[in-house]
Amino acid sequence: MERKVEGLRVQKQLELWRQKHAKGLSDVGNHLDTLGELNMRFLSDNFKELPSKNEGEYPNCLCCGDSLQACACSWEELLGAKPGSIARYLSLQGNPGMSVGLGCAMEALLESSSAKYHSALSIYWAHIVRVFALLKAREVTKFVALGGRLKPRQEMERRFPSLYLSIEETLQLLVVSNRNEKFEWDPKKARIYALSYGWHSKEHPDPTGITAKTVMEGLAGWAVSLEIRSVNKAEREEYLRLFLDERGGKREKREGEDDEESWMEHKFVRMSVNSLPEKVYRFPVYFQDYTSLHQWPRTPEEDTLFKKGLALLPCLYGNSDLDVIFLRCTEIPAEVEGVMNTTPYHKRGWTTFESRVASTKDEKFTAHFGPLVEGLIQCPLAPPAFQRLLQEKRPEEMSESNKEGFVVRFTNGLEDRPLVANLYRTFVLDTQVRLQKKINFWGRYKIATKKKGEMLGEYLSWFGKQSECEVECVDLEGLHLNDASLPPVAAGLRGLTKMWKLHLSFNRFGPSSLFVLEPLCQLKSEYPGALPMLSQPNPPCESLFKPHTGSIALREKKKNIGEIRLLLVPPLVLSDLDNHACSFIVAKSVLCTSPNGAARRTKRSEGPLGVCLSFFPVTPEHKTKRLPKSCEVHHTHFE
Repeated sequence: MERKVEGLRVQKQLELWRQKHAKGLSDVGNHLDTLGELNMRFLSDNFKELPSKNEGEYPNCLCCGDSLQACACSWEELLGAKPGSIARYLSLQGNPGMSVGLGCAMEALLESSSAKYHSALSIYWAHIVRVFALLKAREVTKFVALGGRLKPRQEMERRFPSLYLSIEETLQLLVVSNRNEKFEWDPKKARIYALSYGWHSKEHPDPTGITAKTVMEGLAGWAVSLEIRSVNKAEREEYLRLFLDERGGKREKREGEDDEESWMEHKFVRMSVNSLPEKVYRFPVYFQDYTSLHQWPRTPEEDTLFKKGLALLPCLYGNSDLDVIFLRCTEIPAEVEGVMNTTPYHKRGWTTFESRVASTKDEKFTAHFGPLVEGLIQCPLAPPAFQRLLQEKRPEEMSESNKEGFVVRFTNGLEDRPLVANLYRTFVLDTQVRLQKKINFWGRYKIATKKKGEMLGEYLSWFGKQSECEVECVDLEGLHLNDASLPPVAAGLRGLTKMWKLHLSFNRFGPSSLFVLEPLCQLKSEYPGALPMLSQPNPPCESLFKPHTGSIALREKKKNIGEIRLLLVPPLVLSDLDNHACSFIVAKSVLCTSPNGAARRTKRSEGPLGVCLSFFPVTPEHKTKRLPKSCEVHHTHFE
């Protein structure tokens, strides 16, 4: 009850504070949005120690206007944190520079448009302001090994408080930097593991404890080092022995106990406000909806926090921070008592949404536990296509529990479909469109079929239809694009009217597909002064280079070349071009597999030579082909 009253007090004071400092929050949030994805990942590198009163004058907090020390004290009081817990502030260099109190900066981050998706700090702050409730994975492992079944968040926080991070512990994790005093790379951060899984029944997501056991065992084996793995294994074995010694290895309710977990409550009492080790490198922090979001029945205040938590789920599952790991558990036991919902993971509404959002992350930062099914193979999906997926019906999917035959099902019926569709649309807009100058898909997907090409094409086309779209550069390198998948992708790119730079290297399409790029008249040279490519009609030319073409052969080719408007060259001929070809080849733009080499060549060129972008991969065999008249490109290609 005390925690509930304290939480209500914090929420009321937070709301008053947000209203009072709305302009400051907006200014700081807008500044964070301009930093870009990479800088946001390393935002914690910009925390500095609060100056003492004897260190002279320091700027006031840009958000609230108070001194940095007063700002820290105000936030400690508002959050109910131990005095001195906030000892840092955010200092960003630049023109202009920015000094913001930690609390103000993190509140602005949570209210930002795109910045919040690229930093684990937004997740930690969501815990501090009680929207999320983050758990210590090792404590959860102990709880599960002792035979515990997870309870709703409200009950878990009341009965087993040490399972959760305290405010002071979270503040410690929040300010950890991955750089040392010399600003050298020195990883020290904890990791957040966000679980995506299917509920086994409407009343309880894991009535048998199978999901918890699978995930905790999986996490122990997924640890980053053998040393940590051995520690995790030893701890788990110790807890299993304790369960065997004290309860005979049986999960049961004994006389005088309220339930099967009553006997272990004293083992999860919070003994201090901060029990974290000094070094928290890879310390596992855990999120699971049932224990991290307020569950039904909820008070009005808890319901407000629950809705805020739902809105922040894309920020959790789709966070690009390298210290946020997406956990996917597809284990759905069949014919087990208590398991009422056996719908596969990839046919569930919320898990489909979570996996779609997480597909924007690098695959290295996804851990998969359970069977891998074809439906989980991801590729970009436009919001309208995602909405169609949620509404798709098939006769073979009809059953007593799914009378309308939806392919993707929700436990709560139709009511969650518009909510999930809107969450996905907002996520794509915030992360891929708003304030974005570059779309970077480098090596993230395998677009090797016409169907996947159409999906990516629709995705890109949808971007161009949004009024907020300012995309200038698209990186499609390493996507396995081929003659079948490139045309629909190129068609989608036409809608990006402000795009002038396109990366297509390390793909697999041939010269016969180049004509589909001709309508992309918005492309231009990467270097100032060069003419836009594909803008003026010119006679087609034959390919110029064969393997190991020498300078003498190049000079002989000069007679038949004339003026070309787009020259594609592989790296194998760069040195020869540098030394000889530039003196006589006149090209209005160059499409090259090695941007650095092409840039050097541009400086030596006597003609209007520019460099556009990377294009084809290096493979052993170099072939040439005469291009059709419709393709006004001079081309050399590796197949």
